[in-house]
This record gives sequence, C-alpha cells and structure tokens, in this order.
Amino acid sequence: MTDTSAGPIRRLTKGIIKVLTGLRNILGVMLMSVIFIVAIFTLNDNSVQPVPAEGALYLAPQGYLVDQRTYIDPLNQIFTPPGQGDSETLVRDVIEAIDTAADDNRITHLLIDTDYLLGGGMSKLEEIGLALKRFKDQKPIIAVGDSFSASQYYLAAHANEIMLNPMGEVMINGLSSYRSYFKEGLDKLEITMNIFRAGQYKSAVEPLMGSNMSQEVKEETQLLLGDLWRFYTSEIELLRSLDQGRIDDYANTLHLAMKEHNGDAARVAKVFGLIDVIASRTEIYDHLNDLIPGSDGEFNSIDMDSYLTNTRISKEKISDNNNQIAVVVASGTIMDGQQPEGTIGGDTLAGIFGNLEDNKNIK
Repeated sequence: MTDTSAGPIRRLTKGIIKVLTGLRNILGVMLMSVIFIVAIFTLNDNSVQPVPAEGALYLAPQGYLVDQRTYIDPLNQIFTPPGQGDSETLVRDVIEAIDTAADDNRITHLLIDTDYLLGGGMSKLEEIGLALKRFKDQKPIIAVGDSFSASQYYLAAHANEIMLNPMGEVMINGLSSYRSYFKEGLDKLEITMNIFRAGQYKSAVEPLMGSNMSQEVKEETQLLLGDLWRFYTSEIELLRSLDQGRIDDYANTLHLAMKEHNGDAARVAKVFGLIDVIASRTEIYDHLNDLIPGSDGEFNSIDMDSYLTNTRISKEKISDNNNQIAVVVASGTIMDGQQPEGTIGGDTLAGIFGNLEDNKNIK
C-alpha cells in the first residue's frame, strides 16, 4: 500500500521552508537597508564645526588616554549613539590638535576641560604635557574642572590659570599598588600549582604561590612608584612655581587642612597654590566670555574632533607624500595570527611591516 499522508506532509514542510527562507531574505534586505541609511546619515553629518576666525580650542579628552583604540565591531559602532562610545582618546590626536593650534592664528587660547578624562598612564600624560608646554610658550591656556583627580590635575597644571568649582577638590594622595593572591583559595579547592622560575625578582607567578607580597616585590614596587611620584610632584611644583616638597605636604596633611578649613576642599587647594580661581560654572563661563574673543556675548570655540577634521583636510591639500615616517602601534597582548586593534597579532604586525617595506613614500 502507498502512504498517502507523505505527500501532504512533504508539501507542508516545503511550504514552511519557503516561507522561512522568504522571511530571512526580507529581513536581510531590511537590515542592509537600515545600515545603508544610517551610514548615509553618518557621512552627511553636519556636526563638524567650522574653525572660528578668532577663538579657543576646546580640549576635553574622553575616557582613557590610549596609543591605540580598542577594536569595536563596525555594526555596533554604527548603532552606538554619538558620544556614548567615546571611552578612549588617542594621545596622538590630542598632541596633533595642540601643536597645530599653536601655529594657527585663528586659535587665541586653549581651554582644557578635564571632567571627562578617566585616566592615563604617566608616559601618556607626559607626552601631552610637552605639547602643552609648546603651546604655552606662544598662547595662554585656561583649565576648568568640577574636580581634579591626579591625572586630570597633571594636565590642568600646565595652564596659565586653573579654575575650580566651589564644590570640587584636587585629589592628590600618592601612588599605590594592589595585587590579588590566590594561594589560600587554591588550597581550599585542593589545586596544586607546579611552578618553575629562576631568580628572586620573578613576581608574575607570586599570586599563585603565596598570600601576600614578598619582600622582593615590595622593594621593586616601591622603587617604581617612588620614581613616578618624584617625577609627578617635581613637575607640578615646577609648573605651579611651588616650593619643593609642597605636593608631599599636600598629600600628607590633606586631612588636617580639611579640618582647618571646615571641609572646604576647594579652599584648601587654593591655599596650597594648586588652583587660581574658585568659581561656579556660571562664573567660569562669564570669565571665559571676558577673556576669549566671541560674538553675541559668547566666546568662540571649536572642539578637538572638529578642529582636527578641518585642519587635516587643509594639510592633505598641501602635503608632500614623500619622505614620510610610519608609526606602528603595538598595543596589548601578543597573540598568533590576525588580530584587531588592542592586541598584537603576529601575522597582522608582520603584514604591516611588509606593506611599509614596499611603500616607496615611507623612508
């Protein structure tokens, strides 16, 4: 006998598959259309400000200072609202903007707003600091902030004038290093670690071997932090024309000074010579209107991204493509194969070097 039910079931199954395939194709077309439309709007974004005839460069680094941005999937980047994905700022972008503005007759002042800066390594802060010194030799710098962390204040200290909110503070309390140790936890889990190392100053595996810092790690950490702290404090004292040891006194006696001034952290910072003016946001804005050229009662300014967009276009028109120096950034963990930004891929980096070797414009 023939199974007559096989025909209708097969036809029903084929029909369902066709419907699902059609829906998949439709959704794919719709998704590509949305991406295309978003891309068109992005390319036609008119948010880039023109450079004012006279005004300030507004420098407000976002997130952490980095030499190379962390890789973000292009699709996620397209659908991220403007301003929400700015968790990192390229050091070379900041330096380029500062150096270009120093020689730009349209830029009269540099306005530093550190409120959006989350942090950066000492080497990165120093690089930007050198650019700020070059700018300061030609034009004035003004720094404003609701509060200043140690990283934020390092940049602000390069300004001719530092303005702090009455509710703010300058938080400089020294450097420290904390590590986690897992030996007790591993013992409870009955996990045995087989570790091979040579020499006393081999601290990478110490968290698996003990429950606290060895004397050798304490010694090397104190030496490193001591060097960094001496560099930081000496730079701040030089920039602010403070007596030697003034920053040490501030960090060591801040709790006593706060008690003496009834908890007014902004007043303490001014007494120690770390800031010049205590002012609310409205007072700061009025002060900037008096100092920086403007129109209709408001000072003129341009943000860093817009300024770089404008000036890079001008540079491309007159630049000589010959005799260039290539800078290759290797940031992150070294890994095999092809890797995105934020990690170092062996094949990726080798490919970059190969392309540079074949590029006749790179000298």
